[in-house]
Amino acid sequence: PPLPRSLLSSGINAEYGGVSHVHLIPAPGSSTILRFRFGTFPCDLVFANKLGQRNTALLSTIIKWDPRLGRLLRLTAFWCRTVLGKRFPKKPSSYAVSIMVFTYLRATGALPDFFDTAHIGDEFRIYDLDCSFVTDPPASFTPTTKNVPELLAGFWRYYGHDFNRDDHVVSIRNAGDVPLAKADLPEGEDKPESSYVTVFRSSPLAVQDPLVPTHNLTGNVPLECVVAFGDYCRAAWANWSKGRPLYLWMFGEQAESNEEEEEEEEEMEEREKTPEWTETGKRKRSLDAMEH
Repeated sequence: PPLPRSLLSSGINAEYGGVSHVHLIPAPGSSTILRFRFGTFPCDLVFANKLGQRNTALLSTIIKWDPRLGRLLRLTAFWCRTVLGKRFPKKPSSYAVSIMVFTYLRATGALPDFFDTAHIGDEFRIYDLDCSFVTDPPASFTPTTKNVPELLAGFWRYYGHDFNRDDHVVSIRNAGDVPLAKADLPEGEDKPESSYVTVFRSSPLAVQDPLVPTHNLTGNVPLECVVAFGDYCRAAWANWSKGRPLYLWMFGEQAESNEEEEEEEEEMEEREKTPEWTETGKRKRSLDAMEH
């Protein structure tokens, strides 16, 4: 609905005459979004977004346990934007990618349970949601010895080969082991279980918001983008496994060109097995290679 004129300061209009198309939009978690245009630029202002602040606090807490994770998150988000950005306007957000990274690390044993009630102190609630999490790592926690490129490669393998998006939800609460058909609502949630399951079945990839378990962070990501993401992960993992330098192939076009090179190499190997492949042909191939 249009914002009442009485709520829009005349001083703002006088100073910023380019403001138009002003609307108030209810947002999840009882926060409010003020959406408007400043000239040709679309803008959103969020008010009273306590859940957003708590999400940021969760990420900051985990990164403090292992400072390398901050670099891993930035590198992974950059890679996703690079390989998906041009083709898919709707793709996983940086926050969704962060949850995917932490889920992979939890599933592979590199991070402990952030929601273990035995290690949570005082309960922290927002809008009747339990937003409590572990603020200090357990005494048994030891940071992984892998470096950032190795952790990134593990991310590619996990989402390219290990994780089954058709049957499971990406969830750091349960280390990715949440079957779609058996996902349960947290205690005290008023919505029926069927509503929760429907939310996560409605999209090709379900990434659970750790603080609002019924919220699918990738509900608007189309199937084509999800399929391409899996393809890029598999291509990147294949290149990594073959020892190719990180800077040469971590972007989408390079992954595709590497696949073409592999096909050419396979064709050449098959050709060399035929009787027609003479010594003269081998010498010509050597000269061609030197020329290039």
